[in-house]
Amino acid sequence: MKISFVIPAHNEENNLKKLIPALVKELDKYIFEIIVVNDASKDKTKEVGEKLAKKYKRLKMVNRAPPCGVGRALRDGYKAVSKKSDWVLSMDCDFLENVKEIKRLIKKAQQGYDGVLGSRYISQGKLVNYPFIKKVANRIYHALVRSVLGIKQKDLTNNFKLYKREIFQSIEFKSNDFAINAETGILPVLKGYDIAEVPVSWIQRTFDTSDFKVFKLAPSYLKVAFRAIKLKFLSDK
Repeated sequence: MKISFVIPAHNEENNLKKLIPALVKELDKYIFEIIVVNDASKDKTKEVGEKLAKKYKRLKMVNRAPPCGVGRALRDGYKAVSKKSDWVLSMDCDFLENVKEIKRLIKKAQQGYDGVLGSRYISQGKLVNYPFIKKVANRIYHALVRSVLGIKQKDLTNNFKLYKREIFQSIEFKSNDFAINAETGILPVLKGYDIAEVPVSWIQRTFDTSDFKVFKLAPSYLKVAFRAIKLKFLSDK
């Protein structure tokens, strides 16, 4: 099982220097490559990444210029994945506490699934200091897409996913911001891929450098939902 890790990084110098050694220590035999997408960071993310790349030969940097955006960064990361890789694991740069949980995704994938979601909302999933407004928005959004689209998965929007590489070749993801996490959760299910879930944790970072704003991003997430509804409606004809 050869896995390409795709990790967007915007001003993540501190997390990056911890995450890469942790991944290599815990998952060395599975790592085919680690792709860090430096999303026009203003700190030393680029310098830290390039230093790590000298030590860890399977690490490669993708350095982006503005405009920034998680969706843009992830799409560029997916494009950089080697054709020799079998699987793609997408995760945030601050998922330090989740490194050991990656083996759960791998074990589940090896049971014959096309992909595995790291779920915070199934039994044994865990939320620590998760902002209340984000949780409410998340559950309302999932109630909408699950009821309208008939999707059973409970955590489609977490950027903690292990998919066969072909999924990123067969589906065009369009979102420029955090809504890409909804796209990568919803669209593969609608395309007929067999996607499982395993429990993972979400822990509030001590210094939150993300610019996730619930109300600001609501239109982007709704756009993904409407695109998915249109896709299902047309495919069911």
